[in-house]
Amino acid sequence: MLYGPVYLNKVLKFDIRSTGFSASLPYITAIFFIIGSGQISDRITCVSMKITLKLLVTIASSVLALGNLSIVFLTAENSVLVQIAFNLVVSFSGMCFVGTVKSLQMISQHFAPIMMVFMTIGACLCSIILPIVIALLVPDNTQGQWRVIFIGVSVIIFIGMLIFDLTAEAESRPWVKQAKSKNKIYNLPTNVPSLTSSKEDIMKKI
Repeated sequence: MLYGPVYLNKVLKFDIRSTGFSASLPYITAIFFIIGSGQISDRITCVSMKITLKLLVTIASSVLALGNLSIVFLTAENSVLVQIAFNLVVSFSGMCFVGTVKSLQMISQHFAPIMMVFMTIGACLCSIILPIVIALLVPDNTQGQWRVIFIGVSVIIFIGMLIFDLTAEAESRPWVKQAKSKNKIYNLPTNVPSLTSSKEDIMKKI
């Protein structure tokens, strides 16, 4: 997804201006996909939240995998189809993000900020490692070399989708409930004197 514009420009020889437009438009549509997916997942009541999130991730991941494969097997003569495929990949990645993050937040409850930190660290590490992998596997920017990258990404997406579908939950995990029982929040007494109370009132409440 990050190197889609590079592939369009270096391999398919798209004009740099059209490449820039192709790179920006999908992220705009991805915003609407993220907002729409969140609203849809909240409003669907005919199935459980667990099934809803799995459907979101399955649909989005399938489009991501097929979109990556279609990009690498299309040629410059199919420029419109390539741009449509790239647009779908970036847009549906927003839907996949909603499904995974929402499941993460629901299972971790008040530990969600900590889990999001680890998720962000993982994304940052991928951003650091990915350029090294690209430099090693795609030294000449040929379509054959990029084909290996896109096929590999599609396989990883498909495996990730299977893992999510088999393990995803939408209720707080036992370790969250155990943490709540060990760290009880005690209510403050209701007879605590206020700053504006008189000396007599304070003495009575004490």
